Amino acid sequence: YRLFMKGVQRRLRAIEPLQLWILILDYFLINFTKHSSTLIFKDSGPVSFYIFHPTRPEIIGFCMFMLVLYPIGFIVGVYMCIQYLIEAKKYVVFDEDKGIWLDKECNEMRVNIQPKTFGIRHIPPLASLATQHLRSCIPVLDDQGEKMLFGDELIVFLKGSLVRIKKANNKIPDASLEVRMLGFVVDFIPKDDDHEEPEATINFGGKETSWKGYDQLSLLHTVHLRKGDVLVCPNGLNSGKMKAKERAKIEDIKTNPQQGVVFEVLDMSIEQEVYA
Repeated sequence: YRLFMKGVQRRLRAIEPLQLWILILDYFLINFTKHSSTLIFKDSGPVSFYIFHPTRPEIIGFCMFMLVLYPIGFIVGVYMCIQYLIEAKKYVVFDEDKGIWLDKECNEMRVNIQPKTFGIRHIPPLASLATQHLRSCIPVLDDQGEKMLFGDELIVFLKGSLVRIKKANNKIPDASLEVRMLGFVVDFIPKDDDHEEPEATINFGGKETSWKGYDQLSLLHTVHLRKGDVLVCPNGLNSGKMKAKERAKIEDIKTNPQQGVVFEVLDMSIEQEVYA
């Protein structure tokens, strides 16, 4: 492991130390159980360990003791490893919603690579043994922290959903639109046999604009807001009732063809409307 595997990003998943030890212990547990049962219940010949020659009662007692100790010891060892991760290292936490233990923090991921060799990938045991994985992978994002789109990747915006302009670009269809402006989808036409590129109609501040093709649609991203979220006015220019950096709690979200996205917010116990 230290000579050939440690530090290598792409390697076989089956020979990782944890999986390999589980395979070895399970394999020897089967063989140990089989041969111990033979020594206990069958009248076999004498057993000798060099100069030590145990009697039959000693052989039976040892085999029965190890039949209990082996699986219990294995379970206790796994339990101690889990407790070490939870208590000492604090690497994992329990997710009550999902009912499972998860990493406390995840900054990278492992990507499985299935074998492509014909015949191997169709046989489950061989496919599992030949599967590789890439360790320490991170998602590739653009300069705004959003998913990067390559080629003709599918872009879908649901009617009525909220979208925001995520970055400035000369391909924005209307020069009056600014970065971080919020709008809602009036209509969306996906790419199909009749349309070479997707097209969306977006309402920004009561004005509808047409966004065509991947170059323009990739400048937008969907925004998920709901009642109870905190709204922050970034510069105070797109609202006459909120000052810059002022915070308010969202009470309701509406879409209005004449005004665009309208928030009903609660700020210092005073109800008001804010136009995005």
